[in-house]
Amino acid sequence: MASTNDFAALGRTITFQDIPVEAWRERDGLLKRGLPVHMVNHLITMADLHRAGRYDRMSDDVAALTGQRPLSAQEFVTRHAAAFTVSAGVA
Repeated sequence: MASTNDFAALGRTITFQDIPVEAWRERDGLLKRGLPVHMVNHLITMADLHRAGRYDRMSDDVAALTGQRPLSAQEFVTRHAAAFTVSAGVA
């Protein structure tokens, strides 16, 4: 299922497709690309936990350790927007 979101930090619409995690292993071939089985299993577990909302917790660890507040995803993308843009001549 394809979905689109307007991403204000990039000034454009982002389209993404939800791919079941098992397809990463089988069809798209993380294993075929040479990733070790334990790493593929870890990535799939993390994706499942993220999808279930298990990473939606906040802590003050970054501020406590660094003395600075963490950047939001919006702030990070805004500061580094060029990294998320395809350069001219790159396919």
